[in-house]
Order: sequence, then C-alpha cells, then structure tokens
Amino acid sequence: MLPHSDRKRKHGLRAIWNGLLYLVRTGCQWRMLPKCFPAWQTVYYHYSRWREWK
Repeated sequence: MLPHSDRKRKHGLRAIWNGLLYLVRTGCQWRMLPKCFPAWQTVYYHYSRWREWK
C-alpha cells in the first residue's frame, strides 16, 4: 500500500517501516533511533513523504 518507485534503494522499506514502528512504540526522539535501523534522516525522509502522500 506504500508508494513504490523503480529506483534502487540502499535500505529496504521493511527496515524503514520497522524504524517508524519503533519510534511510535517507544516514543523516543528521531536522533535516538538505534543503529540497527537505517539512519534517522532516512527514516524521517520517508515518513514525511508518506505523510503527504494520498
């Protein structure tokens, strides 16, 4: 259900989605996202894009 593009990604959408779920569950700050997830800037970028998508 997420928008899909044909460009090659460095991180899978699953890892980004899991990072978002971690933020929602724990309530931590963006910059405190653990290293097992993609960089917080990457997760935030996709979050802001998906938030605007309709």
